[in-house]
Amino acid sequence: MNEQLKLTGKVVDVSAYQQGKSANGKDWEKRTFVIEHGDGQYKDHAGFTLFGEKTKLCPAVGETVEVHFNVKARQWGEKWYTELHAWKINSLSQHAAAAAEPVDDGVPIDDDMPF
Repeated sequence: MNEQLKLTGKVVDVSAYQQGKSANGKDWEKRTFVIEHGDGQYKDHAGFTLFGEKTKLCPAVGETVEVHFNVKARQWGEKWYTELHAWKINSLSQHAAAAAEPVDDGVPIDDDMPF
């Protein structure tokens, strides 16, 4: 069974952009972010990883998002590590929707720039 996993919450932390070269010589890039989710007094947190071109999807702190993700696990020695790989992010924040719409303030635009 292949269920679509998604979670909605507010972004509370975003990591710095990371890049490097794998052991087999391939370039890699990644970015992680954490959202706070859940109702009630006690909130939960979930950390997501973005790889490659998906790093451009990284949301900003304070933004409310819906994250679609896959769960990936890998073994290193005797231990298993699990990551949530985000593959689609929808912004649900009001300020993001408002910023996307042009504002008509009645002032004509002067496109005759000297440079």
